[in-house]
Amino acid sequence: MDKKVFKVLLGIMIIYFLFGQICLPRESEPVIGDAELLQIDWEWVHEDGVREAITIPGSYSVPKGDVMTVEGRLPEGVEQNTYLRFYSLRQDMNIYIDGELRKSYSTKDTRLFGLTSSAYYIMLELSSEDSGKPITVEYMTDSSYSGELRAIYYGDKLDLWGITFQENGVEMLVALFTLLCGLASIICSFVLQVTYKRPVIMEYLGWSVTLCSAWIIDNSMFRQLLFPNLSTVSDLTFLTVMVLPLPFLIYFNGIQKARYQKWYSAMETIVVISVVICVGMHITGIMDFSSSLIYTTIICIFVILIAVVTMILDVKTGYIKNYKYSAIGICGAAFAVILQFALYYLQRDVPFSGAILSFGLMFLLIISGYNTVKDMLYLEKEKQRAISESEARARFLANMSHEIRTPINAILGMDEMILRESQEPNVVEYAQDIQNAGRSLLSLINDILDFSKMEAGHVEIVPVEYSMSSLLNDCYSMVVMRAEEKGLFLEVDTDAELPGMLFGDELRVKQIIINLLTNAVKYTKEGTVRLTINHEPKEEDIVWLDIMVSDTGMGISEEDQQQLFDAFQRVDILKNRNVEGTGLGLALTKQLVELMEGTITVNSEVNVGSTFSIRIPQKVVSDKPMGDFVGNYDHDVKISGYRHSFYAPKGRILVVDDVLMNLKVFTGLLKGTGLYIDVAESGERCLQLVRKNQYDIIFLDHMMPEMDGVETLKQMKELMEYIDTPVIMLTANAMVGAKDDYLSEGFHDYMTKPIQGSKLEKMIVKYLPKQKLEEKPKQAEPVVKTTEKTSEKATEKKSLVAELHYLDTKLGLSYCGGDERMYTEMVTMYAQSNQDELLEEYYQKQDWHNYGIKVHSLKSTSLGIGAVEISEQAKKLEAAVNEGDIAYVEEQHPIFMEDYKGLLEWLRSLL
Repeated sequence: MDKKVFKVLLGIMIIYFLFGQICLPRESEPVIGDAELLQIDWEWVHEDGVREAITIPGSYSVPKGDVMTVEGRLPEGVEQNTYLRFYSLRQDMNIYIDGELRKSYSTKDTRLFGLTSSAYYIMLELSSEDSGKPITVEYMTDSSYSGELRAIYYGDKLDLWGITFQENGVEMLVALFTLLCGLASIICSFVLQVTYKRPVIMEYLGWSVTLCSAWIIDNSMFRQLLFPNLSTVSDLTFLTVMVLPLPFLIYFNGIQKARYQKWYSAMETIVVISVVICVGMHITGIMDFSSSLIYTTIICIFVILIAVVTMILDVKTGYIKNYKYSAIGICGAAFAVILQFALYYLQRDVPFSGAILSFGLMFLLIISGYNTVKDMLYLEKEKQRAISESEARARFLANMSHEIRTPINAILGMDEMILRESQEPNVVEYAQDIQNAGRSLLSLINDILDFSKMEAGHVEIVPVEYSMSSLLNDCYSMVVMRAEEKGLFLEVDTDAELPGMLFGDELRVKQIIINLLTNAVKYTKEGTVRLTINHEPKEEDIVWLDIMVSDTGMGISEEDQQQLFDAFQRVDILKNRNVEGTGLGLALTKQLVELMEGTITVNSEVNVGSTFSIRIPQKVVSDKPMGDFVGNYDHDVKISGYRHSFYAPKGRILVVDDVLMNLKVFTGLLKGTGLYIDVAESGERCLQLVRKNQYDIIFLDHMMPEMDGVETLKQMKELMEYIDTPVIMLTANAMVGAKDDYLSEGFHDYMTKPIQGSKLEKMIVKYLPKQKLEEKPKQAEPVVKTTEKTSEKATEKKSLVAELHYLDTKLGLSYCGGDERMYTEMVTMYAQSNQDELLEEYYQKQDWHNYGIKVHSLKSTSLGIGAVEISEQAKKLEAAVNEGDIAYVEEQHPIFMEDYKGLLEWLRSLL
């Protein structure tokens, strides 16, 4: 508010100045002046005829509005082209020589407002005939300057203006220089704001200095050589000093980080009110600007006092160190202001000089400029450090995403195969527990990754058309089992007239609802969790989607509600210490809602329950009502007896991944689809296969040695006949902008690991030619063609597990869902791989990029079979490569290779 008011006032002042100089009649004359003081005998002629001897210059007691008449006699020997220079100090003047009116000065007909004329140098030309003649001067004013008589000079024009320059010419030049510095600081501040995208408070110091300098220049008598209309300039002189406290207050408040906002706001209000009142009285003729100057001076003194008092308080608290250089500059400028005003009032018979004020302002500007540059450099350094830390964190999170999701992919993928194939109730129950735990772990990871995206400001809303019924179905299915396990009722109450098709970010809306439902289930021991969804028209084709999640849980106190949406905060920790969670769910929900231009509120009562209400705008695609969701929902859907969503024996796909376990999970998820699946463990092998075969879809892993997924795609594009084949990126990278990056590289789509069977099937149906989809038979097994030889007898060696006493077989079996047959296959594939040869080759070539990818792969696959020590060694080598610590790699590589080869030889001997 304060900044806007200041700028409005500044704009009005500039408009008024330009209007006066361009549109109003000219008052000043472009002349030059005198050399000597006119020293003659002067008499003051009173109204009653009494004469009183006086001296000029001098100051006399004359009531405002009275005419003061003085008389004298011009010296003998006045030469041709001689001038008299009178100083009219806001006075109307009539000058008579030998009774003849020779010069009159008044601005009544050339000014818009005010009671008095502007201060002005009056030049009266004399001739030799005027020698020794009587001279009469009448002074008239309604201002406080009544009775003020300034020196009268005579001489030729150049000498007169030379005297004027001697009086205040140097100060004028100093003021001009200060003005230029003020304008330069404003321009520099603007450049810094544009460059560094942050406000620079020094802009207002620049305005302060500029206004002060303009005031000094306006008070200088040189102004009548520069401007055609002096009345507006004179008004601007007073307006400038009235408005001057505003930018200073804004500057003080800015460097003190608004610690005393109330004080400064009150003072700014006083300044604005003062300006309005003084301008009103000046315009209406109640009181001239010159008479109100005393009030402006008092306000300026109070502004200085506020600055001094707040700085003293900051000295006591130690906060002054944050702006110590500026504080020194402010003290210097304040001293200059006080001294300048004191001289202004004590030496009224001397022309105004702003030299002291100019030097004080220059001191403040230099000190504050240094402080500003210093702060900007520090902030830029901190910004670069923050960017580096952010990038490092992003890299860390990307690595963690890949590291954590890779084993989860194996766990959930194999667990889903158990759920599909097992007919034993207890095994299915265990597998469902594994699936629930795995998804909870994945949810926690996603919360952390999503929050990091939010902090970086990289989360974007991606609107798509979606079915409201389908969205609710997904939300209900993901939470209902957890609710039933706790003995809770999960109720859904939806508006039957809710539009069936909407346009918005389906994933984010789903995430919001699931977050709230999951939280409600977590913190409710008994009773009901209710999801209510209604809608209300907002605009022509936009509705407010009203989502409410209520529960009969423990409730939230008013105190805890204040920090409910803060990151990493969990309310009533002692009571909820056994409840899982990161404390990020509600913080993410709030940020997502606000990102969609919506609102979120909470109404809660301890031991009664809570209700979270969300309102977000969504575009309507179809007005057709969704109908009765509860009635249409198939409540008896079970995981057992799983049937694939499609059957395509004529379809052929290729999946490329350097981790054999991932290939096995991928092909296992597609059992029963009839698809012919080729697998490849490298980019080079992928290119060999696409040269020979025509594929309907290619799934391509990102991080592979030698040739990663992106490079493989680039080379694949050179094979023109396969350029239209959909290529889908498989990756554990769920970081900011990953999808956009992959699509820009030419991938048709993107799937994150761990891969879910249902999503994989949807992706295949989306891109598989429709003519290759057929009716589902009762049984259908995929034809799997691997590029590496595997032991056909491995599946028969269940007894092998008992011999693997050097491995953590319990851990390895856990990755295979307890299936010894599958575990044996994993160990067999591990032993028969050629990773040791490739790793040694990369090491000898010092190909650290592929070396890092290979040890990364070994870390995961070794852990998958229970070779914990080898996995840990690989993990340390990978970290050293990522950090550029090649010395560590060179030291540890021989040890690692000896242990790794020893493990392979031992396994191969058993096989």
